Amino acid sequence: MPSLTLQAPLDGWCAPLTEVPDAVFADSLIGDGMAIDPTSGVVLAPCDGEVITLPAAGHAVSIRAASGVDVLVHVGIDSVKLDGRGFEPLVNVGQRVRAGDPLIRFDLDVVARGAKSLVTPVVLAAEGSARIRRRHAPGRIVAGEMLMDVDYAPQDVPVSGRSRGAALRCGSEGATVPGAQGELSADASASRTVSLALMHGLHARPAAMLAKRARAAEGPVMVSAHGKSADARSVTALMTLGAAHGDELTITARGPNAQAAVDAIVAALEEAL
Repeated sequence: MPSLTLQAPLDGWCAPLTEVPDAVFADSLIGDGMAIDPTSGVVLAPCDGEVITLPAAGHAVSIRAASGVDVLVHVGIDSVKLDGRGFEPLVNVGQRVRAGDPLIRFDLDVVARGAKSLVTPVVLAAEGSARIRRRHAPGRIVAGEMLMDVDYAPQDVPVSGRSRGAALRCGSEGATVPGAQGELSADASASRTVSLALMHGLHARPAAMLAKRARAAEGPVMVSAHGKSADARSVTALMTLGAAHGDELTITARGPNAQAAVDAIVAALEEAL
């Protein structure tokens, strides 16, 4: 099985995710990984790849390696509430980077005072196709050192646009398409359009909550915004939509429990408020 080495993106003290003061990360809802309590204020690329998400608040960045493995670096906990204060993005979405390239500069003091914690999760978001084989021992770590060695299987999971679920029929709000016998079937679909009430948009925490519900569905679930569609099972895919407060989201599901899947996603959005 091929492997990928992820470098520490920051100087600091590394620890297991279970020590992160946020259940979304501590319970690995986004993915497995490590955490770093930083002592430096520049996030460096953990590997070669492409920048696929960079929220307007500048508090997080996702890199997709050539292997298809997605790596999210989330500076601090609840740092999205700073609305960009103390953060300076140094790259753009779609930009190719090399391991060690600077991605985000941030003010340690400003973030420490305004966020719940400075602890920075570094997590995989590869939908089960990657696993961590080796980790840096808890303790002092220097940016550029090995943080994790990751084994992965080749994958072909599109993030947005016309992915495998994008061709689902989008009916009116709450509409369900029945099978030939008037009963729900494997080909049934349902959709609903809602206004995103999350003040800080579809960032990592609510995206993880949506992905958890979508993975429990019996068929594909897609979320669309701004003319793009994302597989709702993928946290990074959802974040690439760039959905902000007040944007319209269309949730579309297919399968025998399509309507229940749509309802579960809508409920997750409400719970994330």
